[in-house]
Amino acid sequence: NALVAAERANRAKTQEELDGIANELLAQIDVYAARAHKEQIMNRTELNKAISTAEKTLSTVTAGDADGQYPAEAIDAYLQALNNAKAVCDNEESTQEQIDAATDVLNQAAKTFAATRVHVDMTVLKQAILDAQQMLTNVQSDKGDGPGKYPESAFTTLQAAIDKAQKMVNENKVNQQTVDAEVSTLEEAIIVFSKSRIPNDYTALQQLVNHAYDLLEMCDDGEYTYLQEDYDDLRASLAEAEALLSSTDQDAIDRAVKILRRDIALLEQNMVVGISGTHGGIVVRTLDGRIVIDNLPYGASVSIFS
Repeated sequence: NALVAAERANRAKTQEELDGIANELLAQIDVYAARAHKEQIMNRTELNKAISTAEKTLSTVTAGDADGQYPAEAIDAYLQALNNAKAVCDNEESTQEQIDAATDVLNQAAKTFAATRVHVDMTVLKQAILDAQQMLTNVQSDKGDGPGKYPESAFTTLQAAIDKAQKMVNENKVNQQTVDAEVSTLEEAIIVFSKSRIPNDYTALQQLVNHAYDLLEMCDDGEYTYLQEDYDDLRASLAEAEALLSSTDQDAIDRAVKILRRDIALLEQNMVVGISGTHGGIVVRTLDGRIVIDNLPYGASVSIFS
């Protein structure tokens, strides 16, 4: 247009024609300047970028309460902010202030939306799994059907509960409420397992402890003579056996029963009814399995071996 106006000016024959052409050029310059000014101010770059980000994000999210999902209301709020921003961007009459405001609102909506991403905390469930596994490991040697043992069926049941919880952790497709419920279920399974232990049997050991005390008391009272070695062995095994009356190790309890029964038998095998008293100044007593007669005439003493 400017070139055309210049050619017209060269052909102009009057000042009036020249003035008219000049006025046209000035008007065109004003229009161009106005358009350039408008394009510079009406910058939609940041708004378009925010819109593109929102569209990409919303195309990939899933509504729900499982890990990595987003609440449906959060998705709706972000989508509404996106639609509002697109309306401002598409409106040719929008001012730069309106465009900038729409950009800020959409960017803030993006931050708000990101914060609503669901995170399911598996920490407590993972620890419960470790606790259950450790319990099974600790009592593996106590698997069985006798006293102090855990039935094999109890092992199987707890292991199944562990496997179920571990699968939930691995898949990570459930909500927090489901995870919390699984923690309670596994903790209850641990309690049930611990209670499945067959009680220890202290019956035989307690009976032998009582009998050993009776024997040692009779020996101490002089009712019987005995071999000191047998007496000492029984006293030692009795102390060990008594300590095991509060043990949960049934194997140790059973071993103590065998040892105590053996030492009782050894002592009883060499025990002799004791004799003691004084007759006309003569003292009759027992000592280490012998009958000893003291204060005989001329200070003599006699020992009779059984």
